Amino acid sequence: MRSEHVSVVISRPAAEVSAFAGDPNNLPGWAAGLATGELRREGEWLVVESPMGTVRVQFAGANSYGVLDHVVVLPDGEVVTNPLRVVPHPDGSEVIFTLRQQGRASAELELDAAAVRADLERLRDLIEATPGDPSSWEVTTHDWGRLVDQDHLREIRNDPGRYAAGGLRHLILEVLAYAEEEAEHRGRTGHVVITQRRDGSVSVVDDGRGTDTRRDPAGQVIRKPVMATRDVRFFGQPDAPLLPDGLPRQGMSTVAALSTWLEHSNYRASGAWTQRYEHGIPTAELRELPGTGRTGTGVQFLPGPEVEGDPLTADDLDGFPWLQVELRVQPDVALAVRGALTDAELDNLHATAFRHEPAGVPWRERLERHSLFWVTARSDGELVGFVNVVGDGGAHAILLDTCVDPARQGCGIGVALVRAAADEARARGCRWLHADYAAEHTDFYERACGLVPTSAGLGDLLS
Repeated sequence: MRSEHVSVVISRPAAEVSAFAGDPNNLPGWAAGLATGELRREGEWLVVESPMGTVRVQFAGANSYGVLDHVVVLPDGEVVTNPLRVVPHPDGSEVIFTLRQQGRASAELELDAAAVRADLERLRDLIEATPGDPSSWEVTTHDWGRLVDQDHLREIRNDPGRYAAGGLRHLILEVLAYAEEEAEHRGRTGHVVITQRRDGSVSVVDDGRGTDTRRDPAGQVIRKPVMATRDVRFFGQPDAPLLPDGLPRQGMSTVAALSTWLEHSNYRASGAWTQRYEHGIPTAELRELPGTGRTGTGVQFLPGPEVEGDPLTADDLDGFPWLQVELRVQPDVALAVRGALTDAELDNLHATAFRHEPAGVPWRERLERHSLFWVTARSDGELVGFVNVVGDGGAHAILLDTCVDPARQGCGIGVALVRAAADEARARGCRWLHADYAAEHTDFYERACGLVPTSAGLGDLLS
């Protein structure tokens, strides 16, 4: 029987985390897979409304060892034992949940593991966001009590010969170092997309947990000041580790200070926010964003004129063994929902992308009659990408015929099409986005586009 251990590290003492997680009253706030409503007690059992229906839960008795194992009686009478432990960790504590396969398909186990991870990350965000004076919050990388250090930023800007010596390549490596650090900390490979944009800016987007964000006693959202204050571990330290270009790691603030502008967006289980900086100084308040259902951090920056040199190459990535990095160049492409097209141009694109002869399909009639919508991608007027979306009139939308001109594949057009389709489907009230795809397209749909594998069936009605 296969077991899957899911864990998160929380920057709070183990006793504090154990007390919070073991308090049944806190369950609805973080354990979405177990408790979605009010709880009531029946002797030693908790009766809980869950996504599965009414379940009964019994936790291990109070103890000082961080053992939060619990027995769950499902609506059909099946009894499941869930091992849950809180143990000390150098950065606070680690919460570990063990899943057992117990006859389920591997894909189902992986889905359950993803749901458990989301619950544990909500637990972490809730505990780490506990109100308190920011000046008293533990300094692990940056000082929470000082949101902007202008002297520090000025020092960087006034000495570009030192801090911009590695050029654009080094700035990207500084950003990647944080994603690498987090992926290694979580014990799983992280996914990062680096895109060189037409305006000269560079974006780096990862799938980590998102920059630490908390609330102060007044309820104001405060994000760890990684852009505008020094990283106490590295900046100016003689023993700072070297990045793949051979230069010492200085921290994210060097990227912000040496950029004409920078936009920092973070997506956490507890919310999402963005803020703009110019030469490291915030030019706007932290702004809340709508949730996307994913977590991670995005940094887009336009390097200042003092930053020279080419961006990193694939060889630089050998220094980040915990990351899977995609290098992209933003294509000059315009997307349009329900964009204009002719039967002939879509027929030719489809035939080229799927390697078949043009079939003379009456695409316009088919789209108008059966589609919820479609998205087109054009470059200099030429149709270079397309995705069709059909729906059930309710919560479900289905991707069909996703295709990109083979000469343009690998530069982000397909991902942009799928994301645009997801945004439009969400705006139309859909909750679930479906796609079926061959094994060779798994990375594209699951890793790049964020779809989760599920069990499904397919029947050939003509055989």
